[in-house]
Amino acid sequence: MSGFFGMPRLEGLAHAGENVLTKLLGGDLAFSARVADVLLRLVDGLRGILATIERTQKEGEPDTKALLRDLE
Repeated sequence: MSGFFGMPRLEGLAHAGENVLTKLLGGDLAFSARVADVLLRLVDGLRGILATIERTQKEGEPDTKALLRDLE
């Protein structure tokens, strides 16, 4: 849905997080402290973008490159 509304950063983070959760549920990725850390950072990133959208009606320009790389 976020892509439909023109919010590519939100879409990218949500999709990358979904991929990690799918791998965890499917047994293709083992849960670890590192995975937990990245997922918590994902939640923070998503919350930050959503807060910006609430305030400005736009997602802003958060730097999501490092988080996306870690989610890969």
